[in-house]
Amino acid sequence: MASVSLSAIFIRLAQSGSLTIATNRMLASVLLLALPWLVDWRRTRPKISGHDWRLLVVSGGFLAVHFGLWTLSLAYTSVASSVVFVTAHPVFVALLEWLWLRQPPSRLAWSGILLALVGSVVIGAHDLQLGGGALFGDLLALAGAAAFVGYLLIGRRVRQRLGFLAYSVPVYAVSWAGLLVWATLAGENVWRFAPSDLWWFVLLAVFATIGGHTVFNWSLRHVPASVVAVTLVGEPVGSALLAWPILGEAIAPATALGGALILVGIYLTARGTRT
Repeated sequence: MASVSLSAIFIRLAQSGSLTIATNRMLASVLLLALPWLVDWRRTRPKISGHDWRLLVVSGGFLAVHFGLWTLSLAYTSVASSVVFVTAHPVFVALLEWLWLRQPPSRLAWSGILLALVGSVVIGAHDLQLGGGALFGDLLALAGAAAFVGYLLIGRRVRQRLGFLAYSVPVYAVSWAGLLVWATLAGENVWRFAPSDLWWFVLLAVFATIGGHTVFNWSLRHVPASVVAVTLVGEPVGSALLAWPILGEAIAPATALGGALILVGIYLTARGTRT
């Protein structure tokens, strides 16, 4: 949680376009993990079925959408608003169980969903006053949270059969490839960036991806996805507190109130979810 809290800060400090940052972050992650992955592969010789490979590709696709949309959101809205919305995935998990698996949320989860909805309205109304761009950024972050649900649930399933490196590195590679295509179609040249941005790409890879997402992937074999989701609730707090002194982004009262409601709602929803 401490590691991923740095993500938004590093992204804001980089000068490149949003998709260039997301793409090169994943490339740096794959390159840094390539040698450990190769050593682990030779040692364990994992047997990956065709079905598992398909799940790895889908998981990487979800991760690419998550990173792409969330990184784009930071160009429109504040760090505090963006990170609060992008960590709302426990709410999507509860709703998905209800609509797809016909498992109604518990009373605790319903309470959390209601609180998260009220908090979203508070922040959304405030950001709408700032301009449509801020609200658009909020929606991008929220869509990024929805994509993260697929990544998290597939990871929980596949990690029961594969080691965390055997799972993580292929998923990151697919995510990088997906983001590369996305950036190219959007007109961004990911190979052209300020030399100083290379450090931010590496720091994003070391702290946010390896120190954050890879640790989450390791933990998915040992604890339910909902427990990982609860841990991520702390990310908005860390990011917002860091953004204030580093980026000069003071937390607006409406954002603080709405964010607090959403965080409590996310926590209650995750605690009340069976995943």
